[in-house]
Amino acid sequence: MKKYLNFIAILVFTVLLGCKSTSQDQEEVTEDKLSVDKTELNFTAGVTSQIFSINSKGEWNIEAAGLAISANVGTTSWCSVEPVFGNTGTKITVTLLENVPTTQAAVTLKVIGKNNQVAVTINKPAAN
Repeated sequence: MKKYLNFIAILVFTVLLGCKSTSQDQEEVTEDKLSVDKTELNFTAGVTSQIFSINSKGEWNIEAAGLAISANVGTTSWCSVEPVFGNTGTKITVTLLENVPTTQAAVTLKVIGKNNQVAVTINKPAAN
């Protein structure tokens, strides 16, 4: 009977210790999640650049279909994004390129961190 009680006590202790570790892991994940202050940028007539902020405690990078990356600048056929990778939070500048197509355009950036990713959509209306 004494061996049985010792076994139960060790089992309960192990389970409690495991629960505490899981709780700490969840707190760490929450602390490392990145966020952005804007999830959509809409360019209107006369606006050539806009800024959004990334809040992160770790490394992040930006990806998108058609986004060519060179020297920490991403470029599509109609806009540039700078910077496209970093460590901790920063401000990201999206700039319309000169001689951009007059057609409507959009691109969705994926801001990717250690534990999550966030989408930021950039819209350019058709020129008149």
